[in-house]
Amino acid sequence: MNNTVNRIKLKAKVISLMVLLCFAFTSCGKEEQVEKQDDTVVFSYGGNDVTVGEVYIYYLTVRENYEALYGEDVWEMSIATGNDAISVSALLREAVINEIVRVKTLVAHAGEYDVWLTDADKKKLEEQALEFYNGLTDEDIEKIGINVELVTMVLIECNMAQSVEEALLAKDPVEISLEKARMTTFYDLYFNCYETNGSGDIIPISEESKKKQYENAVDACGLLTTATIENDEESEIRVEDVATLYKLDMSGEYTYSPDQIKSTYGEDICNMLYAMENGEHSTVVETEYGYHVFKMIALTDEDATMNKKNQMTNDAINEKLGTVLEDWKLKMDKDFKYPDSINMDAYDSIA
Repeated sequence: MNNTVNRIKLKAKVISLMVLLCFAFTSCGKEEQVEKQDDTVVFSYGGNDVTVGEVYIYYLTVRENYEALYGEDVWEMSIATGNDAISVSALLREAVINEIVRVKTLVAHAGEYDVWLTDADKKKLEEQALEFYNGLTDEDIEKIGINVELVTMVLIECNMAQSVEEALLAKDPVEISLEKARMTTFYDLYFNCYETNGSGDIIPISEESKKKQYENAVDACGLLTTATIENDEESEIRVEDVATLYKLDMSGEYTYSPDQIKSTYGEDICNMLYAMENGEHSTVVETEYGYHVFKMIALTDEDATMNKKNQMTNDAINEKLGTVLEDWKLKMDKDFKYPDSINMDAYDSIA
């Protein structure tokens, strides 16, 4: 495959593909209808037939994306679903249909969002279609019934679908604040007051040992007065050195959201941490399983917060698009359902 594949590439981490509609496209005010060359119908959606050739173009691209993401051995894998398992090949087959339906649904709303192709846009897509077509095998071309016009139509629809998505989101943008995405980095010197037996059961240590752990935690507070996270010639000791000194194997640096801190340590400790300043350390704090001394590294970790913001934004966009698309699909073809609506004999000929 070549760079043309990127035009119908799946979006980050979730790979879902869907079927093409036989659609009229507008360029500079003139409508042009692309005639399909393959009369074998895999399914119909919204009153339009989707042929083997159309489906196969998507199938080739999605399959290549799977292999690029997960390796060529991905087809030997299965995904657990409750008490059963589904092969990656079966997931691919459904993903292809889903993506075509997604594209078709979005294209059907192009007029509402003033999405059209210019002559320049279409010429560029035609060039990409020819490049894609030249990368096909003789079997792809002859047996499946693929031609340049069909590839062009697929690329046009995918291009328009992307533009509709962008217009939809621009009309009602998703906003995630930095405060909502806030991530905090701190070091937890943890003096545990329990042990586990061979069965993994938690057993409290003796009162004498617990007292010693408390004394160690108090001493650690004194050491932390001069401790630092980074190597610093002027510092007498690093916080990691304190953990090593007391053999605190379960101590470490953590980057958590406020909710994660609450669920891990409780609301009181969460409030205490956010009352601290960067570089400050806490007094000895007791929890159910031992003593802690916290060193605040970054109340707002800029890199982690930005990464979280991007993740939350993508999740919110996917949720919003999913809701809108589901509504549009029901209105466009409420009876369509995978695999019931698919001509599996036709689909089996290519996948």
